[in-house]
Amino acid sequence: MKRFLLLYATQQGQAKAIAEEIREKAFAHGFSADLHCISESEKVSSSSRVYVFCACSILVGRGC
Repeated sequence: MKRFLLLYATQQGQAKAIAEEIREKAFAHGFSADLHCISESEKVSSSSRVYVFCACSILVGRGC
Protein backbone atom coordinates (compact mmCIF):
# COMPACT_ATOMS: atom_id res chain seq x y z
CA MET A 1 0.00 0.00 0.00
CA LYS A 2 1.38 3.44 -0.94
CA ARG A 3 1.61 5.99 1.87
CA PHE A 4 1.04 9.73 1.68
CA LEU A 5 1.00 12.66 4.05
CA LEU A 6 -2.35 14.36 4.66
CA LEU A 7 -2.24 17.54 6.76
CA TYR A 8 -5.24 19.60 7.83
CA ALA A 9 -5.79 22.95 9.54
CA THR A 10 -9.04 23.43 11.41
CA GLN A 11 -10.67 25.59 14.03
CA GLN A 12 -14.11 24.00 14.17
CA GLY A 13 -13.35 20.50 12.92
CA GLN A 14 -14.64 20.82 9.34
CA ALA A 15 -11.25 20.45 7.66
CA LYS A 16 -10.45 17.45 9.86
CA ALA A 17 -13.71 15.78 8.82
CA ILE A 18 -12.90 16.39 5.14
CA ALA A 19 -9.35 15.09 5.62
CA GLU A 20 -10.71 11.93 7.26
CA GLU A 21 -13.06 11.44 4.29
CA ILE A 22 -10.12 11.87 1.89
CA ARG A 23 -8.19 9.28 3.91
CA GLU A 24 -11.08 6.78 3.65
CA LYS A 25 -11.47 7.28 -0.10
CA ALA A 26 -7.72 7.01 -0.62
CA PHE A 27 -7.66 3.73 1.33
CA ALA A 28 -10.29 2.34 -1.04
CA HIS A 29 -7.85 3.09 -3.88
CA GLY A 30 -4.84 1.43 -2.25
CA PHE A 31 -3.31 4.39 -0.38
CA SER A 32 -2.58 4.79 3.31
CA ALA A 33 -2.66 8.35 4.67
CA ASP A 34 -0.58 9.61 7.57
CA LEU A 35 -3.14 12.12 8.92
CA HIS A 36 -1.91 15.02 11.09
CA CYS A 37 -2.99 18.49 12.14
CA ILE A 38 -0.59 21.08 10.72
CA SER A 39 0.14 22.27 14.27
CA GLU A 40 1.51 18.76 14.96
CA SER A 41 3.59 18.60 11.78
CA GLU A 42 6.83 18.45 13.78
CA LYS A 43 5.75 14.91 14.77
CA VAL A 44 5.91 13.82 11.13
CA SER A 45 8.99 11.76 10.41
CA SER A 46 11.14 13.49 7.82
CA SER A 47 12.95 10.23 7.17
CA SER A 48 9.89 8.51 5.70
CA ARG A 49 9.41 8.68 1.96
CA VAL A 50 6.37 10.70 0.96
CA TYR A 51 5.25 10.61 -2.64
CA VAL A 52 2.05 12.64 -2.32
CA PHE A 53 1.29 15.58 -0.07
CA CYS A 54 -2.25 16.86 0.49
CA ALA A 55 -3.31 19.76 2.70
CA CYS A 56 -6.90 20.52 3.66
CA SER A 57 -8.09 23.87 5.00
CA ILE A 58 -11.48 25.59 5.17
CA LEU A 59 -11.95 29.35 4.83
CA VAL A 60 -15.15 30.79 6.27
CA GLY A 61 -16.32 34.38 6.02
CA ARG A 62 -13.85 36.83 4.58
CA GLY A 63 -11.25 34.34 3.37
CA CYS A 64 -9.10 34.67 0.26
